[in-house]
Amino acid sequence: MDDRFEETREWFREAGLLFPMAVSGSLLSEADLDWFSENGMGVIAPRSDYYLNMKHDAIWGIDLRDEPPASDFPALQERVQELYAQDPNRFPMINLLPMYASGEQLGEDDELPGFIGDSPFDSFCERAVRYRMHVSDYIGTVDSDIISADIYPLYVYNNGELGTYMHWMRNLDILAEAKRAKAIIEAMKGDAKIDTFFRYAEAIDERILRLSKK
Repeated sequence: MDDRFEETREWFREAGLLFPMAVSGSLLSEADLDWFSENGMGVIAPRSDYYLNMKHDAIWGIDLRDEPPASDFPALQERVQELYAQDPNRFPMINLLPMYASGEQLGEDDELPGFIGDSPFDSFCERAVRYRMHVSDYIGTVDSDIISADIYPLYVYNNGELGTYMHWMRNLDILAEAKRAKAIIEAMKGDAKIDTFFRYAEAIDERILRLSKK
């Protein structure tokens, strides 16, 4: 374990963290991983042959990608399947972009509007609707056990004052909604009424987008 981890691992334990992410380029030894196991923690390890070939119960997941655009979802699905085939007990870690990401970052053809004059809890908020569709595309393409996003809810203004991203809980809610919806679809697969309901819900989202541009 390098000096940075030596200095902070006690903080990991005291803070009650479940699975810190190993820094890319760092190599945790067997003894380092033993420490995490003994303290009830796991590690999300970088995607490298060193960790992929290491059989240790402290390696809970493998970091596959950070903030991918929608165009990368199909390739990520291939990586996810490869990881599960190699070790079904490790989960793939893919950090999605947050709701405040630009249209270009998400892989959209045009820029997304801000929240001025509306709220992400409003069904007609175009940014929230389009982010929901982005997350839905991910859920529908990438078959992973978990979903997460890279959200920075706290920040510092230029004048030194502290600020909060006011919509970060709604961002988490959208991720949870998508995961619950997929669970329902999987549980009720083949049920004509359920299939019709979700096709209807997708059509509503598309209609909201068309109306918002008029």
